[in-house]
Amino acid sequence: LAEYPHLERIVAERVSLRCDPAVREMLEEDRPMFVVSGHVGNWEVAPKYLDHIGMRLNLVYANNRNPFVEWAQQRFRHGRHLRYLDKDEALRPMLESANENRSIGLLPDQRVDSGVFLDFFGESAGTTISPARVALRIGYPIVPLQIRRLDGARFEAIFHPPLTVPEEKTDKAAAIDLTMQFNRLLEQWISDDPGSWLCTKRRWPKKRPAADT
Repeated sequence: LAEYPHLERIVAERVSLRCDPAVREMLEEDRPMFVVSGHVGNWEVAPKYLDHIGMRLNLVYANNRNPFVEWAQQRFRHGRHLRYLDKDEALRPMLESANENRSIGLLPDQRVDSGVFLDFFGESAGTTISPARVALRIGYPIVPLQIRRLDGARFEAIFHPPLTVPEEKTDKAAAIDLTMQFNRLLEQWISDDPGSWLCTKRRWPKKRPAADT
């Protein structure tokens, strides 16, 4: 919360970049991608940094139902190239992103009761596979972006290699495979600095079903 008013300065002066070569090439050629991250470090740095480097981004987020809080947050979140999409109404704009050559951003690390149960830290957890399905449908590469907090309100933005799925897997199986790849990365990010992850509601159900495969 204390960093909200300083996001502009943070992304301009306090973020270093580490980038996979394939992703760097996509950025240089202004090719759209599906960026996935998590509520790790200061996740608000991610869209502001992407805006700072010129990425045209449709960002899917949960609209705060308190209108004053929503106004206050969006006051600091706005950007020249950012377009915020309420997750409840985001499907059509996401599918239309390819027509506008806009990237898509999403933080799919929270519990989704309507999702599938996938392994997360060794336990089954309700997980959305919709981002992977949308990316597959419109042909966008899925690129994980990690925001790592450093000392002194400084951050490192790390673009990991694009996720890939075996050619023999299609539809739901392919989406699950891609989502599990992201889960493994997210586990690593959280394990490296557990206190940096914000889990706002119970991630695992009290009665845990078997994971989908």
